[in-house]
Amino acid sequence: MIKTLINFDEEDLEIIRYFTFKHKFGSRSEFIRWLVRNYYKTNDYDTELKEIEDSIEKLNSQLIELNKKKEELKSIEIAVTIERENKEKKLKEAVSLISNKILSNKPEFEINDCARYWAIHFDMPIERLLTLAKIEADSSKL
Repeated sequence: MIKTLINFDEEDLEIIRYFTFKHKFGSRSEFIRWLVRNYYKTNDYDTELKEIEDSIEKLNSQLIELNKKKEELKSIEIAVTIERENKEKKLKEAVSLISNKILSNKPEFEINDCARYWAIHFDMPIERLLTLAKIEADSSKL
């Protein structure tokens, strides 16, 4: 069949038969298809080079995007850390202020009003803030 479609001499046909048998191809046609595809792949350097360059360009753009996201996350992390530190500092000041009111024997409603203001500011239960202030006041008495 191959001989009628393509002009092979007997030596070429013998080589095709040998490689078809040696590499366990199902048929000579299968071997020739494999041969043509591999020849195309190995001799089409321009296409392969273009594919590699495209892949490198795509990976570089992905890397740039990932670095941008990384920098954004770092700046958000820094901002959150600073905000947390400021909140802790303000919380200590608020607890100290309420504690001083407790130690000064201020009226209960004034202490509660102050604690309510700071509890709203810190979005925390007033009881927790009063407890922290009482603990600080008790430790100051000692």
